[in-house]
Amino acid sequence: MFGFLAMIPAGCGNDSGSSNIPTNRVYILSADNGTLSPAAGTAGKETASTADQSWEYTLTLENVSEKIFWFTDRPERNFGNVTTDYFFQTVWPNVYVKIAPNAILDGTIQPNELDDGLFLALRSPVYDSASKQVTFNVTLQNSTMTDKHPVNPVIFENIAVTINDNNQDSQVVEWVYTQMALLATLEPEGTEGKYYLNLEDVYPECYYMSLAPDRYAVTNTVGLLTDTWNNHFGDVPPNASITSYTSDGELQVNVFTLENPVYDSENTRITYTATLLANQTEADEYFYNPTLFIDAAKTDSCKKQMGADGFTGRFTVHNSSTASIWVVETSPGAPGSETAAQWDWWVNKYGEKYEIKGGGAKIFCIPDGGAPGGNFRFRMGCDDNGDNCKLGDATGPMAGINTLFEPSFGCKLNQENKKEIVPGCAFNPSANSTDFPKFPDCLTNPTSKNCPSIGGTDFFDVSTVDGYTIPLFLEVKGSNCRDGKGPRTTTDASMLDIASCPSDGKATLYSDNEQQNALIQAAAGISWLTKSGTSLQGCVSPCHWFEGSGIGDPHNPDPTPASDSPPFNSASYYCCIGTPDGPGNGSGKCAEGPSNGGKTYPITLTNYVKNLKAVGYKGYTWQYDDLEGTMTCNWGETISLTLVPGGGVPYDPATKWAYDGKKCSGGKKGSYSSLLACQQAKMKYNCETVTYATGPTVKYCIVDPQGTKTWDECQSSCTN
Repeated sequence: MFGFLAMIPAGCGNDSGSSNIPTNRVYILSADNGTLSPAAGTAGKETASTADQSWEYTLTLENVSEKIFWFTDRPERNFGNVTTDYFFQTVWPNVYVKIAPNAILDGTIQPNELDDGLFLALRSPVYDSASKQVTFNVTLQNSTMTDKHPVNPVIFENIAVTINDNNQDSQVVEWVYTQMALLATLEPEGTEGKYYLNLEDVYPECYYMSLAPDRYAVTNTVGLLTDTWNNHFGDVPPNASITSYTSDGELQVNVFTLENPVYDSENTRITYTATLLANQTEADEYFYNPTLFIDAAKTDSCKKQMGADGFTGRFTVHNSSTASIWVVETSPGAPGSETAAQWDWWVNKYGEKYEIKGGGAKIFCIPDGGAPGGNFRFRMGCDDNGDNCKLGDATGPMAGINTLFEPSFGCKLNQENKKEIVPGCAFNPSANSTDFPKFPDCLTNPTSKNCPSIGGTDFFDVSTVDGYTIPLFLEVKGSNCRDGKGPRTTTDASMLDIASCPSDGKATLYSDNEQQNALIQAAAGISWLTKSGTSLQGCVSPCHWFEGSGIGDPHNPDPTPASDSPPFNSASYYCCIGTPDGPGNGSGKCAEGPSNGGKTYPITLTNYVKNLKAVGYKGYTWQYDDLEGTMTCNWGETISLTLVPGGGVPYDPATKWAYDGKKCSGGKKGSYSSLLACQQAKMKYNCETVTYATGPTVKYCIVDPQGTKTWDECQSSCTN
């Protein structure tokens, strides 16, 4: 065990008597040994979704240090120590109880004596000063161990736990960085107090961990961090600690301010210019198995986030509901975006989720180099981890049923000629290869010609192709935005009311599966509304009913995956899956639908699609609803997405609808059980003709404040 007090020069040090508890400190707790054990009943089990990459454990540390060392975030260069008693009795209750901190454990695993790191969220410490033992409940987010999530206890020795401060700015994600090597040395730089810190045989991976309340622990390359150093830290270098071992196996900690990293990939070496703040290791000594912890930058701009060319905080999500909504960012569909030069938490293969409390908002940082093919899903009525949700849950029959916001952000254009794209533009690889991009010159010479798949245009759509759960409203505050019909800056999906979910039956639906068709031919048909008890779970699309189980009413007794090659089945048509000679790849055959006795039953004429059109929804209702489905805008416009714009809770079956003379609104008072029922009784309609590029011309009754027909009048005259 080492004593931190020995490393504190005069003028710095113990503030155990202080009444003010700073929140910008990183604390380092040491222990002789410890055990990481799966929490009872959770061995090897995730606590949340696959995207979270997290498991529950108990961490017990033995013979912990009597003092805990701390150092501050940049731009401050302060450091000192507090007693361990004071830390757990005073610091923890004031700083970490409301938001559990993220931490990094560095230690030697027994009996193999391997140096490894764990990335944890620490909760509920129980400290016994007499026995010098502390126990935490922890969530293991990532690790350098071979067994990433062990099902048996793991024993460590010579432990240092670096406890991060929490993020004070909810508008941006703040990151800390961890590098590991086999050896490190210090060489005098020539200026008093300055050295060259050399990491020899450095690991190729660099570990990124967010500050709480965000829980992200992901891996990237060492070279990328050094290449983008100035983007992270600018002119204010970070403070960093390095934990290492002496030749006798003693754990030591040193603290520096780091600048000017130089990465020699051929010799696997990184050299920093380091200003010494506190030391236990002399300049002529070796650091064995060093772990370098680089503290996060405190910024007020997305520009200082990860990335080769910066980020723009131009996408804001507002929550107008009274309840929390979890925003789930899913992986971009284009694998090339995972390795584009401006890698970030938005553009990566890890799905992330963010809680936005009722009435709150969150700014998302969008990389200037583009983010093709991702989407956002939404959850409501969840537990504290954003799981076990009433709407949008990741597991169970309703998994995948969600109102989707699908943006594909283009690349920033050169501000001088407005044609060339910023270096590091993301690109779409070919459909059958992740190793050889379709546009190989895009990253090395990112011009509009070389990067045609992403370019300088932003694409947006809101989709109910799989079903829907919550209403939303998309607004782009800019110019030159349009859809297939002309100029447009909004996508209004505020009318997505689960209770308005319709049924389809023998007049609009057909299946070549005998069990399915027996239900379709019954008088009640198939209701796309899905409930859990009385709580509304969502409105599912015909495609999902054909392929899934446990959804709709009645449930599908014989789920049938859509065939993507001949012979095509009914699910192929309702899901628009297949080869060009069938219902897939934009073929018009999808809009024709399956046939029976000479009559066709197209997706475009199902009540599911017609009712979405009827309430005035302007997004995707089926797979090739492109005319109004996709909106394009110039790069860089400000985007605002409002969730549940009318307030309330979408899954509440007690919601009533009332007409105020102009529109129907939901709330606690009203005469109608659904938006559709209110509109049909009180509002006017027009018959509108839609010509699909991949199908026939179709007429729909659509609610219109300037309409001239009642619902019944429109239905009788607007026929196909």
